[in-house]
Amino acid sequence: MRIELRDRIRPDNAPQLQQDGAPRSLSAIPAEKGSGVEEAVKMLHKLHATPVPDGRLPDIRERALSWAASLRELLPDAAGDKLLRLFQAIPHDDHLIHGEYHAENSDQSDGEVLRIDMDTPSVGNPIFELASMYNAFVGSYEPDHKRGRAAPGYDDESARSSWRKALAAYLGTNCEHKLLEVENKARIIGYTRLIRGAILRGRRACEEGRSEIETWKQELLGLLEKTDTLSFRTDEIELEALREYTEEVQAFVEERLAPYACKPKTLMQIAVAVEEIYVNIANYAYKPGTGSARIRAEVSGDPACLTLVFMDCGTPYNPLAKEDPDVTLAAEDRKIGGLGIYMTKVFMDEESYAYEDGQNILTLKKIL
Repeated sequence: MRIELRDRIRPDNAPQLQQDGAPRSLSAIPAEKGSGVEEAVKMLHKLHATPVPDGRLPDIRERALSWAASLRELLPDAAGDKLLRLFQAIPHDDHLIHGEYHAENSDQSDGEVLRIDMDTPSVGNPIFELASMYNAFVGSYEPDHKRGRAAPGYDDESARSSWRKALAAYLGTNCEHKLLEVENKARIIGYTRLIRGAILRGRRACEEGRSEIETWKQELLGLLEKTDTLSFRTDEIELEALREYTEEVQAFVEERLAPYACKPKTLMQIAVAVEEIYVNIANYAYKPGTGSARIRAEVSGDPACLTLVFMDCGTPYNPLAKEDPDVTLAAEDRKIGGLGIYMTKVFMDEESYAYEDGQNILTLKKIL
């Protein structure tokens, strides 16, 4: 990898698509098979893992606050206030971000990204990076889908597909709930920046510009109604606690475990615990209504240990307090129910429960 802090490659002098093995612009990759997206995202991970000494580079959050503040006169008071609060609450991050990362400022050869050109490097939360990527792939073109794109044959469908591949690769999941959660956060920042840019360019003076701004504004207002934070965790999923999402929750946990080559028996035991606890939340936490559940799956330590955290705001309930069934009795003599929680406690290495801030918090740990 080579990072060059120089002028960004412009469309008129970007490397051209050549024969296999020769350098080519990533702008052509998604139009073929999307094969370059994952490699480009690997490069982003390397960038975002690079710490920067305090004060050496500007924090993009400070600049972004001016984007949000500039929309106060355009949005209803409540929406404008909430937008600014959301931006203010984004956690500081002292790791490097590109800020304008997209197809036209990266080169690739033989499937490996060789260079990322940076003209305005900064530090900040990765959500700002994802917002600029969303704009480059999708957001900038939403008001006018007929607008030409850089790569021949690169249409709206290809662009959205490439964006989703990039997002899935970055987050390490194909879970639709997780992808939609982070995409919507990125869209809020992306639309804010697009609207501000259009205003600065004087686009409100023409009908086409006013239409663009209105399109982004309406999308932004809709997202603000259902978003309470622009922060995200890659190891956590939030979704409506319904039994029909059990397989999605299982798949999300399995994705977190994929790099650790777990034994089949260990995977089976974890799967049983995840299903038992999640289905319990889905069936009873909000009865007779519904509500959300958050599931965190984090692997750390040596030896590696999986920490599962199940969170819901339903009726206070500690499943660990439930009396264990007498497994020495014949099946016909046992009380109905309780076996799933018992098996969870047997399979896991550590369990704990707490009720804090109106939430049931159940934590399970399993040595891998």
